[in-house]
Amino acid sequence: MDKHLPPSYRLSPAARRLRMLRVRQDTLAHTDSRYAQLVADVLHSCAVETVFDIHPRGCAVGVLLRQCGYRGRIITFEPTSTAWDQLRYCSMTDELWQLSRSSIRRQEDVLLSDSDAFPLVSTRLETAIEVFCDEAEILAIWLSQPTDWILLEDIHPLPSVRVINLACSVAGESESAPTIERALTVLRQGQWEILAVQSRPPVEGRQSIYADVLAVRMPLSGR
Repeated sequence: MDKHLPPSYRLSPAARRLRMLRVRQDTLAHTDSRYAQLVADVLHSCAVETVFDIHPRGCAVGVLLRQCGYRGRIITFEPTSTAWDQLRYCSMTDELWQLSRSSIRRQEDVLLSDSDAFPLVSTRLETAIEVFCDEAEILAIWLSQPTDWILLEDIHPLPSVRVINLACSVAGESESAPTIERALTVLRQGQWEILAVQSRPPVEGRQSIYADVLAVRMPLSGR
């Protein structure tokens, strides 16, 4: 096997039922274009109406979603000032792409930062959903930073969340980032079906290499 190919994993039963990836199971090397198509199929098949894009540190997630053909709402929560101008530029002509300077955390609080001229608000995910969404909306959550995996504890009890993207560590030790094995275990314990694992390009100067795990959770019969 070519060492330069990203790791590949067999599709779950849910993925096969939805026919979300149109390649043979013995050749699951996920290129960027195939992963983008998978994302588009997942969002469409699950009828996702709103994507919560949490702490992306840029506009890459929103741009990917639009390139995939997703036309629903994107709500990006980004407290980092260095990413704010880029996000405003990318979203300025997109009426369904909303931005918030709030930080999504497990506790609500007001954070003071020396680098910002105003305080940052830390908001719980459940509170943000209550503010931005109707009760019956079907949601997807994008956790782009490995440090945000702890939010899974808040996501598991929310039946409205059907799709999740979770960043995890492939190589390099990081106490704040789950390994792929740990991420897959935690997701499966939460009744998520793993659809794909997509490696990110290595970042110069950083020891750790990260990947994105895409998973779906379908409602129980009669729910």
